[in-house]
Amino acid sequence: MKRILLSVVFLLPIFLIFSVGKVDAAPAPWGIAIKEETGECGGYWSGDEFHYYALPSGWEAYYPEYIDGTAIMETPKGDCNFDAGEKACCEELGLSYVAENVAIIEDDPGDDITEDKMGGLYSPILATVIGLACCFVLFAFIAITIFFVVKKKKV
Repeated sequence: MKRILLSVVFLLPIFLIFSVGKVDAAPAPWGIAIKEETGECGGYWSGDEFHYYALPSGWEAYYPEYIDGTAIMETPKGDCNFDAGEKACCEELGLSYVAENVAIIEDDPGDDITEDKMGGLYSPILATVIGLACCFVLFAFIAITIFFVVKKKKV
């Protein structure tokens, strides 16, 4: 019984540390954004785990699907080969290319549409501390439960 208790005491925290707090940290894929009303098209990247770049009003984002190793972009305006880049894809769709990333408006700081997600309660260090605190509380709860079960069996 002591071996089982020791195994749980040592292995559970290790398991919890590596399983709690898993965060997907991959950046978003590149795609294109289309504003159908005006026939405009541009590259679009929505960001990564630290920043989110919102599209301006009226724009829709589209991302490529990889079919037989080729990046095919399916949009309401038709399909294009995204491997050639966003400018070539926009031209292939018959749309006017306006920007490398339509979510970033340069030379107009008053109309900046970027949205920073790094503030508030999110930070990698805080997420780690909260994850470890949760592991400790769970570990303490399990240890206390095991203690009372073993104590009851002895009585």
